[in-house]
Amino acid sequence: MEEVPASIGAVLIARMDRLAARVKAAVQTAAVLGREFQVQILSRMLRDDPQLPLRIKQAEAQMIWSVL
Repeated sequence: MEEVPASIGAVLIARMDRLAARVKAAVQTAAVLGREFQVQILSRMLRDDPQLPLRIKQAEAQMIWSVL
């Protein structure tokens, strides 16, 4: 796997740091699943968090990811 250039890494860290704690936790959990994941699997990993759809939308708004 190629390393991410330091400047891009810094941007990613800055974006993550601006997220609310629970949104950040959802994003970090999703990262374990890879570039593409099923929301149902993420939901189970987060113990069926009823606010997950909102957290996903918040991550989208911050341009952390986009829906395929």
